[in-house]
Amino acid sequence: MSRKVNDAFVQGVKISFIMLCLEALQRGYNKMVSDRQYDVNWKEDKLTAHLVEKIGQTGFLRSNQISVNHQPPIYSEGVIYGDDDPLESPKVDFKFTKWYRKDETDFYAEAKNLSQDDWVKTDGSKVSASKYRGRYIDTGIENLVSERYPEGCLVGYIVQGTEAQVISAINKLIQTRSLLPRVGLIQKDEAVSFAICYFSSHALEDRQFIIRHLFMQF
Repeated sequence: MSRKVNDAFVQGVKISFIMLCLEALQRGYNKMVSDRQYDVNWKEDKLTAHLVEKIGQTGFLRSNQISVNHQPPIYSEGVIYGDDDPLESPKVDFKFTKWYRKDETDFYAEAKNLSQDDWVKTDGSKVSASKYRGRYIDTGIENLVSERYPEGCLVGYIVQGTEAQVISAINKLIQTRSLLPRVGLIQKDEAVSFAICYFSSHALEDRQFIIRHLFMQF
């Protein structure tokens, strides 16, 4: 097998794996909505723990020999070989893993709570919709663009409001901050069959790529 053909095969396997991870997230979300055991007042880490459990209950990952771990640390060379503190390493909400013969393939997903408007939780704490949107860009999109996080997607838990209004508000903030073309606008991903899937395009000096976004409206 020529190197060119082998590279194409490896890339095809990787894309197939990513699609399975996206489908697992969609199936887990569908089960969450069906079972209705969640609470929109939960913090995003608890929603993520709940989603990981629901993904497992679908049996989809098991049938495809994929594992998922919740919030594994991402160790840099400074941690492994230097004096950096491992406790300060970033943690990504989901890590999907599959082995192909001797090679391990990983795909990550970072989750953020989102809302259309400001609102008050049942415990009396106030939620700022604009703060949620800022965090989605600053600690979600930017962490993937800067490669602080490995290759992955973003998951938006829409705990108040509608998917369309939340996405519109995020795009407006991207434009207001003049982040284009480094941070692209979020638009519907027509290339995949997952109803909750969107994407954004990103143009840097040395590379161009897309980030997928899965918006889960509760």
